[in-house]
Amino acid sequence: MCIRDSFYLGDVAGALGLMREAEASLARTQPADGRELLELRANVAAMREADGQADQARADLEALVPALERVFGHDASTTVNAIENLGAFREHRGELPAALAYYRDALARTTRRAPDTAAVAELRRSIGSILTQQGRPRAAIPELEAALAIYERLDSLDAIEAIDARADLGRCRVDTGAARAAIDDLELALATYDVTDGQELARGLYRTALAQAYWATGQRARASTVAADARRRLIALGADGADGVAELDAWERARR
Repeated sequence: MCIRDSFYLGDVAGALGLMREAEASLARTQPADGRELLELRANVAAMREADGQADQARADLEALVPALERVFGHDASTTVNAIENLGAFREHRGELPAALAYYRDALARTTRRAPDTAAVAELRRSIGSILTQQGRPRAAIPELEAALAIYERLDSLDAIEAIDARADLGRCRVDTGAARAAIDDLELALATYDVTDGQELARGLYRTALAQAYWATGQRARASTVAADARRRLIALGADGADGVAELDAWERARR
């Protein structure tokens, strides 16, 4: 079985094993700074993270970045992808300031090379997402709007990455008092999440934001209905939905 087949069949450990075999084979025929070997090692690090080996993945990738810069170039896509992955690794661990720094570094490099591309849009979306999670909606909004502007120019507003940016933008607008604008963003995002596999948590979390927007615009009955739906969805997720339930509880207590 090939690496791609193992990965898409959900056998991450199997895919990682095959990649390590390929790495060992290349290491016998290429110098330590060989382009193919470095690129494969960066991919192995990403696969380690997917296999739950987060600390080792981060250490491997951090050690590789100087070699990637030297061999591929400071702003090359291979180098930037490694830095972006380091941001993702940190984000997955809840280390948001470190993740933000990596994403901003990757954005600066990508903007110099390819300023109006999906890669820039995705990095701006990632930065906006971190700022949203940090409770900094006014800082997040320009990043999310910039991401959506690029997706629009690329005719990609229906891509899930653009929907994620729109959902976070709606949430930030609720938090900054722009509830009427937030309703359009959140309703549009939820229309996609509701028909997209793997978006169960988003369906609950952004319904909470939509309920808040309805409440702020005087649509109290509608807000209560949507909040109840959000609660049902989040409770059904068990531990994965616990933080969302706590957020919903806090909002409902505050409006009594």
